[in-house]
Amino acid sequence: MKRGSVTEKQRKCALLLAAGQHSYREIGQMIGAHYNSISSWARDAQIQDLVTKFQSGIENKLEQMSIEATRRKHDRLIVQAVEKLETMLTSKSTRRQLALQRHFCVLAKFARVESRFCGCKL
Repeated sequence: MKRGSVTEKQRKCALLLAAGQHSYREIGQMIGAHYNSISSWARDAQIQDLVTKFQSGIENKLEQMSIEATRRKHDRLIVQAVEKLETMLTSKSTRRQLALQRHFCVLAKFARVESRFCGCKL
């Protein structure tokens, strides 16, 4: 195959190969090509480069989605924690204020342990 002459079918094939969920026969049926063509394309350097590019894009997208999901989860927890702390701070109950002090002590210990593992200074 000549450089720069990747067809639309070959691009679709590369994307499906990058997903890694289908056999050559299934990919051939999906894009309207014989499975022998898929096998041949899979060995071609240009198609392999495309597959690598698509896989990298898929990995990056999955990583971004994972980070975003984790951030959303932690954002909710932080809001809940702040609300709880505000309730405890404004409480007239001595017991709740002591509980708040215990929470801060635990958080302070956790921060010191965390900083030791990540090399940060707190």
